[in-house]
Amino acid sequence: MQTKLLLSIFLLPVFLGNQTGNQTGNQTGDPAYTESTFVNFPSITNGPVLPTGGLLIDAAGHLYGSAQGGVNNLGAIFKVTPSGSVSVLHSFNGSDGSYPTVSLIRDAAGNLYGTTSQGGASADCSCGTVFKLAPDGDLTVLHSFTGGYAYPSALTLDSAGNLYGFEYATNANGSIFKVTPEGTFSVVYNFCSLSNCADGSTPVGSLIINRAGNLYGATNRGGEFNQGAVFELTREYAETVLYSFTGGADGGNPVGKLTQDAAGNMYGVTYAGGSTPSSSYGTLFKITSAGAESVLYSFCQLTNCNDGARPAGALTLDASGNLYGTTILGGTNNAGVVFKVTSEATESVLEDLTTSADGGNGAVLDKSGNVYAEIYSGGKNGQGSVLKLTEDTDSPPQCDIRARIEPENCRPRE
Repeated sequence: MQTKLLLSIFLLPVFLGNQTGNQTGNQTGDPAYTESTFVNFPSITNGPVLPTGGLLIDAAGHLYGSAQGGVNNLGAIFKVTPSGSVSVLHSFNGSDGSYPTVSLIRDAAGNLYGTTSQGGASADCSCGTVFKLAPDGDLTVLHSFTGGYAYPSALTLDSAGNLYGFEYATNANGSIFKVTPEGTFSVVYNFCSLSNCADGSTPVGSLIINRAGNLYGATNRGGEFNQGAVFELTREYAETVLYSFTGGADGGNPVGKLTQDAAGNMYGVTYAGGSTPSSSYGTLFKITSAGAESVLYSFCQLTNCNDGARPAGALTLDASGNLYGTTILGGTNNAGVVFKVTSEATESVLEDLTTSADGGNGAVLDKSGNVYAEIYSGGKNGQGSVLKLTEDTDSPPQCDIRARIEPENCRPRE
């Protein structure tokens, strides 16, 4: 069965049709982006279909991801070359896991690490796995979950080779687990350990780690106002809430992974809240390591939410401090957008997704500044695609009264 396995806490599915070669505009007069469908799944026999979780990109521009499909129709790990060629790195068979649904991570040696939502060697349930995939294609199951469906998150790797993630088999409110390079599993923190879940509940996305080895993440629920929280877990596994969302202008119900800059500031999105007068369709926020939170952008500021609504998925930070991401609603077609928020907190829409779009998986960038987004469904075959956006630096910016661009110096909107 091909299903998109997600925790039912925030995401609403939408889908994207094929729009090859469409030139798109934005809200600020920035250069336009040319959109093309980089990959249509399945592009090879027994290939990946219905990709989930978002993309990973390496220094050479290769993309990696998780999907359903594969030889056994139980899920696959795929690779896409810079020219758009797709290959299956591993097809799951059930005992080594099945139905991977989250993004991958990669170490310096080229090993990939991830989790599956089902499968494994457990005799009591098909609860999911933690795996390592070597460059030669050899897959090692580091841990098979027991006791119930774990719905494990994407992973984080520390300098000693230990893996950390979230799971729900041990504790219905969510736990943080650790897996050593040898495969020893332990739970290092259980959420909702404090009264009224003041320490957070329902962790989302994945963890990030700083040079000192402290872990940071977000929860969708809990905190002081039960609207989610950003937390720190020290190397000694002591948890501290850095910020509790109120659900008001500061946002509410964080989703996706935090992104950290060189100064230690963290960036993320909330599914709800914001300062838009008539609604609360989510925010993009910044939080310092000391816990000072500020909202860089509140979505749905334009008529009909043409700037996007309900952001979801991970953010990508470029060298200039610009942030890229996706929403699952809003835009011209109310099917989500790919957006950019500059270091000056100005938002622009790089691409309006159409019907049959799923923009909840975030975006990644290559060294040339091309933006890639994974689409769960849609595409030429209705089985998913990878969208590529290339900045059209030769074209003048679009006419925009708010940007005060004179008509003779800009091109009309399509």
